[in-house]
Amino acid sequence: YRYHPRVLYIDIDVHHGDGVEEAFFTSNRVMTVSFHQYGKDFFPGTGHHDSIGEGDGKFYSLNVPLYPGIDDQSFISLYQDVMKQVIEKFKPDAIVLQCGADSLNEDKLGQFNLSTRGHGACVDYTLKFGIPIILLGGGGYTVQNVARCWTYETAVTLGIPLENKLPANEYSNEYTSPYLH
Repeated sequence: YRYHPRVLYIDIDVHHGDGVEEAFFTSNRVMTVSFHQYGKDFFPGTGHHDSIGEGDGKFYSLNVPLYPGIDDQSFISLYQDVMKQVIEKFKPDAIVLQCGADSLNEDKLGQFNLSTRGHGACVDYTLKFGIPIILLGGGGYTVQNVARCWTYETAVTLGIPLENKLPANEYSNEYTSPYLH
């Protein structure tokens, strides 16, 4: 709070960011936004759109519950529309972006259909606001997806283009994927 009195926490993990939301549910200094798969049978079963905060924190919690199968185009469009309005209205001094890789296609638990590049597009969009940011890893239950995703998002953050190939090594078959695009 001393250095950044208004912090925006954004969660693009496939699961609802329930722990962070609960920690700041009554605060107007931290706004939480969670884009997540929602359904009564999907863990943790929280994150309904009417969960908006309480007391001083009322309207500082925003949930974007989504059906399984959302793709890059739909997710990116929704992310950009929502985050543009949130950042313009909340005016954060810093952003924490939780990039859980379990929202990628082929995840063992999540059922979204996002690519690594789609995930990275959300990171890139957020960086363009020029607000101090910290990126966090999160869920991801397909190891190859996690490695590819966080490598790609690090490259996006640093502005370094990556080739869609890895030098030959003993793990090449594990980390090479036609789904990198």
